[in-house]
Amino acid sequence: MNLKTIVSYIYNLTSWLVIVGFGLKSLIEFLPQDIRKWLVEIPNYFVGAWFVCLILVFLSSAIYILFEYRTEGISKKFWSVLSTIAILFLVIGSLAYMTSNTLNGLKEVNSFPYPFPDGFQAIEQVISSEAIPLKDKAQLTQHYAQFIYIQNGQILDVLDESGSLNKYIPTDSDLTTWNGLKKLYIRGERLTKHYITLNVYALVALMFGLLIGAFVPKNRITKRSTRTS
Repeated sequence: MNLKTIVSYIYNLTSWLVIVGFGLKSLIEFLPQDIRKWLVEIPNYFVGAWFVCLILVFLSSAIYILFEYRTEGISKKFWSVLSTIAILFLVIGSLAYMTSNTLNGLKEVNSFPYPFPDGFQAIEQVISSEAIPLKDKAQLTQHYAQFIYIQNGQILDVLDESGSLNKYIPTDSDLTTWNGLKKLYIRGERLTKHYITLNVYALVALMFGLLIGAFVPKNRITKRSTRTS
């Protein structure tokens, strides 16, 4: 068995493992809730194994296309493997972009400017204004503090109807809303970081594979290994 055949076997095996792993992940949402909870509790060994297989796909495919080009020229197999690399890069690149874009869009939607009364640009202007009754100031600072807390979890001072400043006390609904939003932020940042890291590792594996494919002596690519007794 020669080097080219060995690399081809690695490429085919890891490609199928990546496809099967991605297919199983896509089917999880259709499983019963009890099974889905059980799968969530499984350690990330399977995810790590899938990640390694994907990197091996890039590494072995890069090596193979150079082996194929150097021995057979631009063949159908050459274009087939090259197309696989391009599609995979397109997929993981799109995942990184869409995840990052969705997270930024979510943050932007939840950071719309608070609708202050006409003529006022900041809560300090509202508090110091003598044109607004104290009762209205108290209500406005309460609404503004609630708005800020739901956005980013920050607790502000609010006016009461006597004119005293006190810390805003979030309601149960506020806590639920902010905790849910915080979980979305954390998950989005984690996924974005994961996909960006995946793109970087894939690019490194591809470049490393091209170097191997280019510098292995041509006479060793198709030379069959022999056993000596």
